[in-house]
Amino acid sequence: MDSQQDLSKHLANCASLHDILDLSTELLSNQTDSDLINTILYQAEKHCHKPIEYLQLADFAISHDADEFAEQLYQRVEQSDAGPTDLIKAADRMILANNTEKAELFLRHAASQSFNAADLFLVATTAKKSLGNNSLAKELLFGNHHKIKNLDGYINLCRQLIREGDKKLAKELFAIAKHDCSNAIAKISYAHAINNLFNDVEWATKILAETETDCENTKDFVALGRSYYSLLKNKNKAAALIEQAAHLCELDQEHIELGDGYWELLNDKERAISNYQKALPGITDKETLLQLAKNAINFGDTDLAKTIYAKSEQYMSSSSELCKLAQSIVNDLDDTEYALEIYKRADRNTSVTNDLINLAYNRRLFRICS
Repeated sequence: MDSQQDLSKHLANCASLHDILDLSTELLSNQTDSDLINTILYQAEKHCHKPIEYLQLADFAISHDADEFAEQLYQRVEQSDAGPTDLIKAADRMILANNTEKAELFLRHAASQSFNAADLFLVATTAKKSLGNNSLAKELLFGNHHKIKNLDGYINLCRQLIREGDKKLAKELFAIAKHDCSNAIAKISYAHAINNLFNDVEWATKILAETETDCENTKDFVALGRSYYSLLKNKNKAAALIEQAAHLCELDQEHIELGDGYWELLNDKERAISNYQKALPGITDKETLLQLAKNAINFGDTDLAKTIYAKSEQYMSSSSELCKLAQSIVNDLDDTEYALEIYKRADRNTSVTNDLINLAYNRRLFRICS
């Protein structure tokens, strides 16, 4: 480059930071001219708009012994609206430069800018592994745990900590998650997570015992009974909770939940059927009715299943729905005669192409079955 004027002209033709850095590699291949480097840096800064671009230019400045200029660029990143990812990258650069104080500052800023558990994990991991500061990692996690949105966020974060070999820290953090469990169902999920993450039966048992006072309805008591049965193999406690659920049972959906509880936990077919029959008059949702029919089939009551299938047909208007019902009857009851009756009704309701396709398929099906 023959003159400062020529240099300025070439730099002015650069459209981006990337262009300037590429040009600079060529210009500085055999030079260490500080004036030239300063000219390039000041021109390059005009093309910096994002935190990552300031960081890239800071790397360039440090590689050419312009540490003071790099420090100014890091301050720009600090003062910007940089997200946790860019701030962690800045911290990594400070760690490589043995500037632990600055690295810690960037990590604190990254934690404050974190929006979820994944961000917090990256911040804490950098503090622990790259910076070697375990106490800072713990401080950043516990000081910003409110950024974790829900129980799933805590579960994911603790699972990652366990994979990294920090089960003790994961356990301490997960203890805080209890404060976000505002009802019985949430606490039951919390107890299951404790068992899955830490295999701590004693802790899970304690949470289940506390949860009983939070149960407000049939659904809560059945769910708690199911947890005592599945987690602790305590059938007696499950039975007692099902009885409490029965005392509160009023709504149709609650009778279904109670019937499920009697069958799944106590193998009590009579009470399960009784509750399904109580629920049946008020249930109009097709999917709920189909599931009820399958439940009835599971404990061998085909008459009840047929009654439920007959009711579900009342709420089906399209031939595709009726074909689906006929298919269920073939699969579940092996009753091709009953299914064929429904199929014929579907045939009369056919009006659109998709329905015709379904019917064509079912014609083939019933030729095979009958």
